[in-house]
Amino acid sequence: MIVNKQNLNGVFNGFKAAFNKGIESAESHYKDIAMIVPSNTKEETYGWLGQFPRLREWAGDRVIRNLAAHGYSVKNKLFEDTIGVKRTDIEDDQYGVLTPILTEMGRAAAEHPDELVFTALKNGLNTLCFDGQYFFDADHPVKDQSVSNVDSSGTVDGNPYWYLLDTTKAIKPFLFQERV
Repeated sequence: MIVNKQNLNGVFNGFKAAFNKGIESAESHYKDIAMIVPSNTKEETYGWLGQFPRLREWAGDRVIRNLAAHGYSVKNKLFEDTIGVKRTDIEDDQYGVLTPILTEMGRAAAEHPDELVFTALKNGLNTLCFDGQYFFDADHPVKDQSVSNVDSSGTVDGNPYWYLLDTTKAIKPFLFQERV
């Protein structure tokens, strides 16, 4: 094949199609437990975490709640994977053998959020959350009391924890910032 703009566009379109096929074939579950938050800055601050809406009887003046009780910030990280294609592979029409790796790259890209979210779930016993406590902890401060979201038994005979998450609300147990 002659390496020119038109032929390279065809090769790149084929690569893009293979990558997209991988994305479409991926089985992903992070959206089941994570609230997706669009982000267009290097960091997002969630001052409203820990503020769960509850209606009260309206008697007298409005009570305006300060949503900056917790200043929890999450920095965006960039991830990538790059492959190089030799010019001679294009000239010799050998680029087709790369289709499976490009499909696999698409699948890996689509499943990457699962790795991030479910690793956060797994590490919840030793990762701090918005209130300064571990995500799974026996003494989260809520108003004037302490609330637990763990069973004190931990592991039983070396078996790992199991998780019960309420994923029915708009604010899910985890958040995933989507920048790119």
